This record gives sequence, C-alpha cells and structure tokens, in this order.
Amino acid sequence: MTQNMNKASEPSKNSAQRTVKLGVGAKFQQMFDGITRHLDVWRVAWREQKRQEPVNVPKGKELEFMPAVLEIQESPPSPAGRTVAGIIISVFVIAVLWASFGKIDIVAVAQGKIIPNDYSKVIQPLESGVIKAIHVRDG
Repeated sequence: MTQNMNKASEPSKNSAQRTVKLGVGAKFQQMFDGITRHLDVWRVAWREQKRQEPVNVPKGKELEFMPAVLEIQESPPSPAGRTVAGIIISVFVIAVLWASFGKIDIVAVAQGKIIPNDYSKVIQPLESGVIKAIHVRDG
C-alpha cells in the first residue's frame, strides 16, 4: 500500500517539475518573441527609411546664409572631439590593463642618509632680524 502511495505521489512531483520547467521555458519564449518582434519592426522601418528620397543637405557657402540654429544642425560635427575622446579612453584602458596584468619584479626598502656631494650653502637674509625659532633637528 505504501509503495502504491509512493508511486502515486511521484507522478505529481514530476508533473510539478514539468510545469516549472515549462513556465521558465514559456518566459524565455515570450522574451524571444518580443525580441524578434522588435527586430522585425526595426527592419521594416529601416527599409522605409532607405526607400525615401535623400534630403538635399546644404553644403559649403549655403550654410552661411541659413539661420543660426539650422546652420548648427546641418553642419557636420568636428572629428576632433571623437579623436580626443578615443585617445583618452584608450589611455585609460591601457592603464587599467597594465595595472591589472603588470607585475613589479623587485621592491627594495632600506634606511638611508642624504649626504650632499658639494659644500653646503649658507643662506642669509637680506635684512638682519631676530630668529625666534629654527624648526630643524639633527639627523
């Protein structure tokens, strides 16, 4: 009798697992359907854009006689901004890569003393005065 109950309960567990798996699969299917729908709409819009006649964009001296806003909108942007941004980004990426993959071979830590090679120079003020304190210690 207990074996029959165990057998009877097993299919219900499997069916519950199947519904969960189908539920996750259905979510992925809905997401995939949404993405394909967006791609289809994008393709149709792209085809419509390509089918339209190109707009006559004023060039050269014609830009000078347009109103200021239209002149700014119709004139092409300078490539210098993109070049500078590209250089900054590439230097940053190189620095990050170097910092993450580079290794320091030797690190030396030692105590030392600075000894001048030539004679030390005496510094004197232009006007004589009273010295209240000298903030120097030996060593």
